Amino acid sequence: MRILYHYCSTSSFRRIVETKSIRLSSLTLSNDYMEGKLVDSAVMRLARADRLAETKLSQLKEALSNLESLMDGLGFCLSANGDLLSQWRGYADDGHGFSIGFSQQSLEEMGKSQPEGKAGFTIHEVKYTPAEHEAQVKPTYEEIRNLLNDAPLTGPLYSGLFALGMKQMGSKEENARKTALLLHVLSLLPKRYTLKAHAFHEEQEWRLVSPLHNDDYVANAQSDCDYFERRDRLVPFRKFSLLPEHRPIARVILGPRNRTPLRVVASMMKMAGFTDVEVLVSEATYQ
Repeated sequence: MRILYHYCSTSSFRRIVETKSIRLSSLTLSNDYMEGKLVDSAVMRLARADRLAETKLSQLKEALSNLESLMDGLGFCLSANGDLLSQWRGYADDGHGFSIGFSQQSLEEMGKSQPEGKAGFTIHEVKYTPAEHEAQVKPTYEEIRNLLNDAPLTGPLYSGLFALGMKQMGSKEENARKTALLLHVLSLLPKRYTLKAHAFHEEQEWRLVSPLHNDDYVANAQSDCDYFERRDRLVPFRKFSLLPEHRPIARVILGPRNRTPLRVVASMMKMAGFTDVEVLVSEATYQ
């Protein structure tokens, strides 16, 4: 069983256990200003390597910019390494918090088994090198390139959005191609939030990603989200329930500066219904 770890403060750990839930929050509003930007760069590199004509490059840029306008990604960050000093420092209250080890299999099942009408999530391993980035987007880029090469597209690409709820404009054939183009672009959404710069590779990150429609652009879209506040922003989030009987939490690691007795953590987990959870202390010597 693969275990993926979420580093968090003590208060966040208590909230997750007591509410039996996790929150996927807006990745666009995270502290990394490059979130979502590397997909565009990888697609444009492939297009330039293909020597795509300037007019088609311009339409490709427009289609990619539409994705940011249409959709946001809600995410929950995990790591393949549950006891990494840089993670303790950066994400677990400078080592005072916890690393929660989730079963990957349980998370995958949870993402697929949401009630009807509620968005789920998918799980993705983050990629860190330009070559990996291009490999991730290449199949979709090739579909988009073929659509652009079929015949010139005229007018704004938004006119192809009639299939998604907006007024139809232009010929039926051209709108069908524009709609196909934008649907291919929309399929890139999870990739937007699972490509990161190589400087972050030590994190060995995985992410849960759930799509969030921006209602101004997609008629009758249902956001199905709540909001929490940070000092300088409101952040959309979507809550997902953890079912203790599915054993979603396999392991809990206390940070190197966390002084909670192991028996206290084990007792809290059992009271919340989480059984057979291994409770350990970090091996990092950090005071």
